[in-house]
Amino acid sequence: MRIRIKFTKNEIVKYLGHLDIMRSFQKCFNRADIKMTYSEGFNPHQKMNFALPLGVGISSRAEYLDAEIADGQDPADICRRLGMAAGIGFDVIAVRELEDNADKGMASVRYASYEVLFDNAYDLNITGYLSRDKIFIQKKTKTGIKDVDVKAILVDMNMTGRVLSILMKAGSENNLKPELIAADILTFNGVAFSRDMISITRIELYGPDIKPLIDYQTK
Repeated sequence: MRIRIKFTKNEIVKYLGHLDIMRSFQKCFNRADIKMTYSEGFNPHQKMNFALPLGVGISSRAEYLDAEIADGQDPADICRRLGMAAGIGFDVIAVRELEDNADKGMASVRYASYEVLFDNAYDLNITGYLSRDKIFIQKKTKTGIKDVDVKAILVDMNMTGRVLSILMKAGSENNLKPELIAADILTFNGVAFSRDMISITRIELYGPDIKPLIDYQTK
């Protein structure tokens, strides 16, 4: 039986790395007494995988973890028990059983939404920024520096007060840090960027048709 877990990563744990979060949930499953399925081999481990892990320093209202567990367990009960056992800074908000032929979370992600909160009410010309035919940002990859056209990745973007809302393509092939977009917007508007000028929250991850991942291929 495969389940999909939706949880939040609050401000207090936003500087934890992916491996620390994975270890935290391994302990959480044990504390909640969830009957897990383990891999075979010399060093068996719980079968779980995360959908599009966040970078360090970003909080989230929608993180996803797929896990394989023993049959016959009730998702609603698992949600309650995991919620009680979760470490400080994590809130388990939903657990659904996956369809038999469901893809892994990472393979399902097509879009992601974020909110970027600026430390000041800068007078940012978002319309002018977006009016260009192409907007290239340099992105570091494993093979070097790559120019990415933001316009090819952005689905929607708007500014309300100090909050920049972004909906963009995401996943294993299309992925760009919202920090890079925020930095480029400030630079376009003549403001020198530093990382402490913004705080970022991931709002949701989506499958095809911009459907929240908790509702995609789940029962």
